[in-house]
Order: sequence, then C-alpha cells, then structure tokens
Amino acid sequence: MKYNSVWDAIEDDPLKAEDMKLRSFLMMVIKQSIQDEKINYEQAADILGISQDRIDSLVQGKINEFTLEVLLELAKKLQLDFFIPNKETIQAMRDAQAGEVETFDTVDDLFTDAGLTLKKSLTGFQKMK
Repeated sequence: MKYNSVWDAIEDDPLKAEDMKLRSFLMMVIKQSIQDEKINYEQAADILGISQDRIDSLVQGKINEFTLEVLLELAKKLQLDFFIPNKETIQAMRDAQAGEVETFDTVDDLFTDAGLTLKKSLTGFQKMK
C-alpha cells in the first residue's frame, strides 16, 4: 500500500493523520524561524513563554509533546502568518525528501522553489508576486 505521508502510514484515523501533518509542519516552521534569526534557547523561551526544555523538545521534533493549539500559539507569538501548504508545495517537499529534485539548504529555499517565500523577519509567509 502506498501512503501520501508517513503520518498516513502511522495513523489509521485520517483526522489524526492530518493533525500530525499540521503539527509537524508548524514545528518545522517554528524551529526554522528560531534558527534563521539565530535566537538561542534562552531568548526563544522568553519570546515564546515556555521553558528551555520545551524549546529543546520542539527543536528535537518531539511531536507528541505539543498539541496543535500550543503550536499555533507559539507561531502567533513569533508573529508568523502561515498558510496550509497546497498540493504542489506538499509534492515539492516530498520530491525533495525523496531526492527526486535538488536538495534545499533551508526551509526558505524549499518554499522559494515552490513559489512562496518565508520572510526573514519572522513575520510569516506570503505569496510571491
């Protein structure tokens, strides 16, 4: 059986799989934002109002430690305006992961290739014109 994502393979319930996809996506965006701005754990903890241990869990991708609501709140605190990726963006991500296209050094490179841009000022995503 072929799955559209690892979450579809892990979760039998389609709603739970979608929740996992969204949480994974938000964790990647938050982590990349912290790294792009060169914010250390102490600064990130202050900005986000969580402990440095929670920052470490986020950076390590411990998805089960974060609800979708918590991740949305963290994104809001970073002033990230994000979008739900469309099928083309998701396919670009899959192709990159599968090595079917050039690799991307950053999330910004990936989204630029997909016709989107990640603002460096932590203000979020916007469509490229």
